[in-house]
Amino acid sequence: MNNELEKKSEQKVFNKGESIEDLEGKKSTKPKSGKLKSASTFQEFFLALYTDGKLVKQAKSKFSKFDINLTNDEIVKLVNLATEKDKDMRITLTLAEMVLEGGEHSRNHEFALGLIENIVSNYASLARVRTTTIFQSWLDASDGASDKLGFFSGQIDQLKTISVENEEGKPLQDSQKNNLLCIAAIWLYRKRKAGFGELIRYLSRTAFTLNGESGSQVESRAFGFAASMITSTKKAKFAYFLSQISSNELKFRQQLSTSQSELENVMRRLDKSSKKNENLNQELLEVKKELSEETMRNNKLKEDLEISRQHVKHSEIQYKDSKDDLRVKIVRLLEEDLRGYLSKAEKANLRSNADVVDYMLKAALETIDREVSWLK
Repeated sequence: MNNELEKKSEQKVFNKGESIEDLEGKKSTKPKSGKLKSASTFQEFFLALYTDGKLVKQAKSKFSKFDINLTNDEIVKLVNLATEKDKDMRITLTLAEMVLEGGEHSRNHEFALGLIENIVSNYASLARVRTTTIFQSWLDASDGASDKLGFFSGQIDQLKTISVENEEGKPLQDSQKNNLLCIAAIWLYRKRKAGFGELIRYLSRTAFTLNGESGSQVESRAFGFAASMITSTKKAKFAYFLSQISSNELKFRQQLSTSQSELENVMRRLDKSSKKNENLNQELLEVKKELSEETMRNNKLKEDLEISRQHVKHSEIQYKDSKDDLRVKIVRLLEEDLRGYLSKAEKANLRSNADVVDYMLKAALETIDREVSWLK
């Protein structure tokens, strides 16, 4: 974009007294209708365009050859002329269409795109906003929004005509809004901020609505328009549009085919995973069953162990009781029975009473035999 376009912010007010005659001096005369194709400078081209209101093929081919080197004052006068002549933005839309058809890296077309944004920035109530780059301002404000043109459309819907003092301006007409919307779409596309399919889908829902039309009516009229293009001078544009639509359709079909293949692969993997999951569930049931059986066996072992412990405990008690009884019995045997027999035998021996000694020793031996027999 030409740098001069960025300097207009200080000269935004439209002065009705300024005209294109001031642009080239007093010797310049206002071109008559039909002079567009013979324009030799960008200023002549611009003035003829906004006088005739349409472009011709010869003018388009000459546009990229113009040496555009305008001062800031000259740019302001061009913008004011467009504001005065183009009340519904129809001519400016024509200029935008030419920019869209122009070379991708053409300096003149880029300058014209910036000039168009400057013209829109001076249109209706936007003239009160101190900026010459209104589209860029909207783009910055729409940061993060997926629908850029939708955001632009919302801004356009809020515009009003310039009101007389103490009177509120009126909303723009639908035709004016639609022309501005199309210019905005061209700007977004040219700036690579929105794609063809996205913009066409949005425009078809807003600017190109067919309220009350049935499917058969739409199809019949669409086919009639397509047939009329065969002999039309605009059939090249229509052919480009059909080519783009066909290209997009082919791309969408390929994407759909790829998506269907991916979906089938996913479904196969899902089916395989489902079967694997069923097998795992079956194995899990079997493991749970084995775990349950093992738990039951473990519980049975615990019960048996507890019974054994109780039995051992009772046995220990019984053993202890038996041991105590045996101790008492042995003590009684040693202290009472044997000691008594041996003590009497000793006394009898002192008195030399052999018969008593023999009797006592025999009684002691019988007692020992009896107790040993009981122990065995």
